[in-house]
Amino acid sequence: MFTQDIFSSRTVSKSATMVFDKKLYILTLFVIMFVGLSQGVPAGGHHNTNFYCPDFQPQKSLDLEQLMGMWYGIEIVQHRHDGHNEGKKVLDTCPVLHFTRMRNDQLRLFWHEDVGTLEYFFSIPDPYNPGFWISSGPQNGTLIRKSYRQFAGTVQVMKAVGSHVVVTFCSPNSELFSVILSRHKQLDLIEIRGVKNMLTRRGLAIVGTREACRNHAFALTASNLLLMLMGVLALKGVVW
Repeated sequence: MFTQDIFSSRTVSKSATMVFDKKLYILTLFVIMFVGLSQGVPAGGHHNTNFYCPDFQPQKSLDLEQLMGMWYGIEIVQHRHDGHNEGKKVLDTCPVLHFTRMRNDQLRLFWHEDVGTLEYFFSIPDPYNPGFWISSGPQNGTLIRKSYRQFAGTVQVMKAVGSHVVVTFCSPNSELFSVILSRHKQLDLIEIRGVKNMLTRRGLAIVGTREACRNHAFALTASNLLLMLMGVLALKGVVW
């Protein structure tokens, strides 16, 4: 499943999951804002487990209202060698993500797929940089009942256009991956290739990919083709 595959490196014991120390977020904020950003420590594609979360140059001109609503998580791109998520894999699932603006400086992300749900909250520390978010509090959802390690770090909106969005999740010394979101269950390969080229230019190496919604998109396309064929035959007088 998509979520299990993405977050396999964050699996911990259930007892550890139940205890969440808010100091972790204070420490994370300090590391991100004062160490990662000031020193500009690169994070993409490193084999070394010691890395921070620098500024990956998120999109500056960003209308958050256009980002709200439902998206499909069609692909995740791993940027860090961890021995688990390298190479290419096609998954038989199609996660749905929904963004909601709680306040001017807070966002909610609800992630839903077959295996369960996750609810994230993010704060926007700088209104002049709306594409840079910091995790705010622990995640909620049915997946929390399973073995799960809380995400504490930043999310940067690398690209946001009408048809698709790219968000990069970074947790110091833990995770670094981007999620390609689309308003539909498919996205042109040219657009996906362009996204990966952009990520590479920003110093985010392409280590592995997890493709989703592929079977769903194919079924939709096949249905459309069948309807088109039936329409053409009907025009030619073929009786079904």
